[in-house]
Amino acid sequence: MALNEILITISSLETHSIEIDLFYTLHYLYMYAEVFLMKTYLNEISRLFNKLNEEIMHCGDLPKKDFLVALCNNHHKLSLIVIRRQHLFNTSVIMIVLHIFVETSNAVLSLVSSARAVVKYHRIDQIFVIWDVLICVEMSTITWLIIKMRMDIVNEAEKTATYIHDIWNKLASKNQIDCYAKQLQLLALQLYNSKLSFTAYGFFALDWTLLHKIISAAATYVVILIQFEISSTTKNSVFASNSTV
Repeated sequence: MALNEILITISSLETHSIEIDLFYTLHYLYMYAEVFLMKTYLNEISRLFNKLNEEIMHCGDLPKKDFLVALCNNHHKLSLIVIRRQHLFNTSVIMIVLHIFVETSNAVLSLVSSARAVVKYHRIDQIFVIWDVLICVEMSTITWLIIKMRMDIVNEAEKTATYIHDIWNKLASKNQIDCYAKQLQLLALQLYNSKLSFTAYGFFALDWTLLHKIISAAATYVVILIQFEISSTTKNSVFASNSTV
């Protein structure tokens, strides 16, 4: 009985190997440093867009024409800066997303192995299960941060067009459709048609669909690995039975 438990523990340790070496540690430090730099840079961009929106909200129901034109020009310049500088973190984002995919897949596969061990041996290694769950939570949090920082900028940029369109609606409701109102409508349309979007060199969009893609890709990868493992186990059992005969 004791020998059987030792063999089960060894098998479990082989399945749930936790390797903490220098490269692994440096990779994690690099990933968190890049996320921190992204947060600092992107939060500043979001703050500037938010400041433009506050200027529109505080200028009253009918702001001056020159004021709105200057504000929209600043909005356009800030959008161009975001578009031209978003490549600064693209390489890091791709590396981080690949790391998240690998870590999530390994953690999910390890959880599946733990579930199979419960069914087969009626025991569970709580430490490894907690470790795998923490890895999944950590990778999900990092993905959420990467996406949210960019979506905050997109949402703040879209608010500007909404505020200007609201001012135009107030003029239209009063039948004050003059050159100023038409220019407001034109500015709102220009802002609506120039929506910001973030991509990683065009490979994938850095929005909430990325989270869905990582989950679906990791699930598909784990299912394929399990199928390979089941087929190899079946072949080995058939070979063993034939050799015994």
